[in-house]
Amino acid sequence: MTSRPNPLRLVVAPREIMAPASVPERGDLALMAMLLAVNLIPVIGELARLGRFGAGTVGFATACVLVTGRELWLEVRTFARARRMSSP
Repeated sequence: MTSRPNPLRLVVAPREIMAPASVPERGDLALMAMLLAVNLIPVIGELARLGRFGAGTVGFATACVLVTGRELWLEVRTFARARRMSSP
């Protein structure tokens, strides 16, 4: 069986215009800060030897701290940038 060559055609596609990043609400920032604080309890408790936390609990809390800390940082930066742009 022989195969037919399929020629490639280049087509100019219109660019998609991305919407500007939405500004996070204060409630979203408070929720992220609360999640960060709750997940810091087992991590700090384990580091300070103030309680008995299992390895799974500390591992999961550490992963959550990393994710929520990163997201909180990004949202606070976006929030601050939006406030700076809106004020004269």
